[in-house]
Amino acid sequence: MTLGKTCRYCAKCELIVVHQDELEAEMAYKFQTLNPEIIGNDYLILGTVDKKFWQQHLTKTDSSLDEMVKHTADFKKYLDFEYQPAGWYLDDGK
Repeated sequence: MTLGKTCRYCAKCELIVVHQDELEAEMAYKFQTLNPEIIGNDYLILGTVDKKFWQQHLTKTDSSLDEMVKHTADFKKYLDFEYQPAGWYLDDGK
């Protein structure tokens, strides 16, 4: 699935940032009608697709996966950030 999701980008860090809950909400919405039984399963984000290529193929159904991969920039690594609200915590982090 190619999703036209706009994400945050930090030029200084060269990071694309997406909130998991936002991404999964969009995916669930798309798959409600396409294939509801896959909602909640594991998934992998491969990279970003060239915007011009993506726009040209929005209405085409005959685009091949090989063609899409040629226009995809793979992510170098995946990072998982967790948020801990400010406050007083014991030494063990609880």
